[in-house]
Amino acid sequence: MDTEYVYVNICRKGALNVRYLLCFIPPLAILSCGKFGQFFLSCILTVCLYVPGVIHAILVVNAYKADKRTDRIVQAIERGRAQ
Repeated sequence: MDTEYVYVNICRKGALNVRYLLCFIPPLAILSCGKFGQFFLSCILTVCLYVPGVIHAILVVNAYKADKRTDRIVQAIERGRAQ
C-alpha cells in the first residue's frame, strides 16, 4: 500500500482530532500542520496566557486548511484545462 495514501487517509480521519488539539494543546495542532515557525510563537503565547495561544492556533490551522482547499481547487481547474 502506498505510504502517501495511508498518510492522507489518516490525516482526513484525524481532522476531528486536530480540533481537540486546538482546545487542549494548541502548539501541537500547529505542529501537525507543519508550521514550525508558528509553533514556537504558539508555545510562547500558550505559556504566557492560554487563551491567546488557542486563538493563534485556530487562526493558523484555519489558514492551513484554507490553503489546502485552494490547492485542490487549482489542481481541479488545471486538470479540466488539460482535457
